[in-house]
Amino acid sequence: MLPQNPTAQEVSEHLLDLTGQALMSGDVQGFLDVLTFPYDLETASGTRTYEGPNEFQEVFQAVHGHFQQMRVTLLARHCVAAQFRNPDEVVATHETRLISDGLLIEEPFPTLSVLIRDAAGVWKIRSSSYYLPADSIYRAALDP
Repeated sequence: MLPQNPTAQEVSEHLLDLTGQALMSGDVQGFLDVLTFPYDLETASGTRTYEGPNEFQEVFQAVHGHFQQMRVTLLARHCVAAQFRNPDEVVATHETRLISDGLLIEEPFPTLSVLIRDAAGVWKIRSSSYYLPADSIYRAALDP
């Protein structure tokens, strides 16, 4: 739960917690609830815009499936930097480590996200730019 006047870092960490729990448990709806649409997903292959939740479900399932295939037991993500652009928008960078039974299974990678507060006052993710290593297994899930 976020405090009443969260810092930019608290907003980022809160959304990382929610999406991380959803990815690890396979809770597609829990993940979709923290995205705002249209949602932009950028990788080395380019930017794809998802107009609604139904379009994004396939991406979620691919990522969750890869985590299971790679036997990820811990999705360790933390906010590296976050800053308010205005009272309702945060730009944040987080680093991801994929761990299986205590072993790092891929090199850590950064992600830049734009987080917005919607009309109901709820923080959501508007876009994410992933900077994955060329040999990343994770890349296959995000670049179908």
